[in-house]
Amino acid sequence: RLRSTDTATTVAAFKPEDVIPECDVVITGVPAAAYKMPTSLLKPGVVAVNFASVRNFEPEVKDIASIYVPSVGKVTVSMLQRNLLRLFNYQQ
Repeated sequence: RLRSTDTATTVAAFKPEDVIPECDVVITGVPAAAYKMPTSLLKPGVVAVNFASVRNFEPEVKDIASIYVPSVGKVTVSMLQRNLLRLFNYQQ
């Protein structure tokens, strides 16, 4: 289990396949159609939210998730990308 006193190096040591099965909520946002979150990693009752413009979950997610949000609006994705670029520009 992570604690607020854990360091970034400790957090970086975790692999997705170790962490995802412990998660109650999984949010994806990979902008590539080829990427799919393996349903085998998700625990029963998970809340699965796809925040990408393409679907990142395998179709079987509907059988295991208590709540599944297959997509968000294109405007939402565009605004997220705009905000990300603004944050990048603010740091320079």
